[in-house]
Amino acid sequence: MDNIIKELIEFFLNIKIEQIIIAGIVFLLSFLISFILNKQLFKFIKEKIYETYDESDDLVYVNIIRFKKPLSIFIIINGFKIAINILIYPKELNEFFSYLFYLINVSLIIYLIFIFIDNIIVIYLSKKDSDKIRKELVSLFVSISKIIVFIIGFLFILTKFGIDISGILASLGIGGLAVALAAKDTLSNFFGLIKMISDRSFSIGDWIETKDVEGTVVSIGFVSTKIRTFDNALITIPNSLLANGAIKNWNKRKIGRRIKMYIGVTYNSNQQDLKNAIEQIKYMLENHPGIITSDKVDYKELNRYYYKDKHLSSLDDKYGVKTTLLVFLDRFNDSSIDILVYAFTKTTNWQEWLAVKEDIMFRIWQILNENNLEFAYPSRTIYMYNS
Repeated sequence: MDNIIKELIEFFLNIKIEQIIIAGIVFLLSFLISFILNKQLFKFIKEKIYETYDESDDLVYVNIIRFKKPLSIFIIINGFKIAINILIYPKELNEFFSYLFYLINVSLIIYLIFIFIDNIIVIYLSKKDSDKIRKELVSLFVSISKIIVFIIGFLFILTKFGIDISGILASLGIGGLAVALAAKDTLSNFFGLIKMISDRSFSIGDWIETKDVEGTVVSIGFVSTKIRTFDNALITIPNSLLANGAIKNWNKRKIGRRIKMYIGVTYNSNQQDLKNAIEQIKYMLENHPGIITSDKVDYKELNRYYYKDKHLSSLDDKYGVKTTLLVFLDRFNDSSIDILVYAFTKTTNWQEWLAVKEDIMFRIWQILNENNLEFAYPSRTIYMYNS
């Protein structure tokens, strides 16, 4: 009975039963290898990563786990290809399927290399002081690396399909001008990226403000920059516009976020009380732990080239340090006598700045009460005379 079934299979399919068995074993082995890699290899990698736990380990593992699916597909596809070759032996694989398997394999290899590049960057950043690394340069390096890998892979595919690469490269010289003209906007945006990086206009994570948009820089690409606005919208701006426009970068400051306010008191205030209040407010600000003054700044901590730089430019302007502290009777307003309060906090963080500002406002309120001064509010006095 077994011999009859074997003869029938060989007669109708023109395939020996041994070939079918071997092909089936190879195909099942590819699934088994894929399963073992997914379960055992990545389990081993996870254990190694988390041997000494660090908060960056989660990010590293999440990126490494991206290898699982494409690696499994690569193993199974090639197991399937070997099984087919065994089945059709001694014939060769059909040209169409040969090209198809080659295209799939090259595409998967390119994708795996992309993941590998991403993981090198993630692991490198996780082990270094990321504050000292310019993220936009890293992003540029990743993008260039991926483009080079893609071009090489594409050339391999063209070669497989019998297309003469030398002819294509030669034709690029003839049509280079046309391509450049067609892609002038893209080139303009790319050179805008180079200009922004060389000028150090801003980095990923910076809070910037332009004529049309304000927000945090999310990413800087070849062609455009993405900015997340404070109302949580994502805006994409061509690099050429950013490179050639005015940019206000709020992160380019080391110390000092401004507090500026006018304290209006009533016109019936006593002059001496007003002078005392101004002196007390100034004294309070000079001794407030959240307010910076020039004597509290250690410039040597800001830059090791302190002694050289101090002769070349204003250190305050170079490093973004503001220490101005002013408290003066400033103006006679319509309904109030205004005291100008002008100072800078040590922190540049918005939430911390708000906390310092709130504390100062309460302290000023207390000083005014102690000096019998009242806050003014918009009012109008009408004088009536009997004729």
